[in-house]
Amino acid sequence: MTEQVRQPLDRWDLALFLLALIGVSLTASAAFGVVTLGLIAWATGDMEAAEAGAAAASGIIFVCLLGLPALVNAGRRVLGGRLAPPDTPSAWLYALGLLFPAGLLMDWLAFERGVLTPVLGPAGQSLAVLAPAAVLLVMVRRRGPSLRPRRAWGHFLLGLWLVPVIALLLEGVLLLAAIAIAAGLLSLSASGQALLEAWQGLLTQASGLPVEPPADLVGELALHPVVIGVLVAMLSLLVPIIEESLKTASIWPLLPARIRGAPAFLGGVLGGTGFALSEGLFLAQPTTGWLLVLVGRAGATLMHAFATGLAAWALAELVVGGRWRRGLAGFASAVVMHGLWNGAAIAVGLSQLAAGDGGAAPANSAVTVVGASLILGLTSVAVIGLPTFLGALQRHEPTSRA
Repeated sequence: MTEQVRQPLDRWDLALFLLALIGVSLTASAAFGVVTLGLIAWATGDMEAAEAGAAAASGIIFVCLLGLPALVNAGRRVLGGRLAPPDTPSAWLYALGLLFPAGLLMDWLAFERGVLTPVLGPAGQSLAVLAPAAVLLVMVRRRGPSLRPRRAWGHFLLGLWLVPVIALLLEGVLLLAAIAIAAGLLSLSASGQALLEAWQGLLTQASGLPVEPPADLVGELALHPVVIGVLVAMLSLLVPIIEESLKTASIWPLLPARIRGAPAFLGGVLGGTGFALSEGLFLAQPTTGWLLVLVGRAGATLMHAFATGLAAWALAELVVGGRWRRGLAGFASAVVMHGLWNGAAIAVGLSQLAAGDGGAAPANSAVTVVGASLILGLTSVAVIGLPTFLGALQRHEPTSRA
């Protein structure tokens, strides 16, 4: 009878335990190393390096802490505990949304009042990134099919730890290729050749030492039509295809169990939220315009979650259900949504750069408004689409047999 209650340890328990153990160990080690380097920089008077270390350490620490509940849960099973049944998070967990105004308050004190900026700035950013993700996770877990804790954590941690590393490596290779292509295209025109020669002269003058290029040279390069074209092709097409393909890894282990419908969509949402957290926690710390940046990152979390949910559902439809048209349409929708978001962010960033570089103010303002409106619209689509699509799948689609 005792064996029936506890249930034998299986491969999924071991897989979650190893994933959580490796992830927590690596992130804890990385956090210790970054904190140590930051303290050394602070002790030697290099405040810029110390502040950068504090921002990086904050993100790593939070990523580490996010894996601790899964490690405890899986560790209990490894030590002989019973398998936790499917559950639904308590509505009280919606209170985690209060972390968002708390994070904004900390950043306001840091950047507007100069209070403990190296400490409150990174911590406030992390809380402001975590809060929308926490509310989103509670909402989809309460509205979607009940999952065992080990399965929910497995979806989430694959998106939080594994997918970002693989995506970073692939996108690093893509970035090198983009730089080579942009340089080759620039060399075909007189203006491009002059720009390349200016940068070559700057690098030669630096003699291998770190150097900050002049703002006008940076602006001229970033606003060159060739660079904009390569940037848009990379960030609005290739990166969304790569990331949406990889983020479906949160459901790959369950495809042999024929996961479909709402469970597949929910697994994608959990993995996409983990990916969004990893990305948001490690992005550069905003100083000017920090409020808009943090609000935008909250929208990015919703976008990633919805897009990955669509991509995971589409993959299950294609592989398990054999519905090619539905699968390809769902994946294309996820890529288009992601690509439009990246394109709008590029437009807003470049228009602000052009405005600071003496560009035409009315045109820059118009681009900024259009880009910001598109971001707001995509955020609204995600807010409405997440519960609506999940509810529709719950009512009409087949469920997983996993």
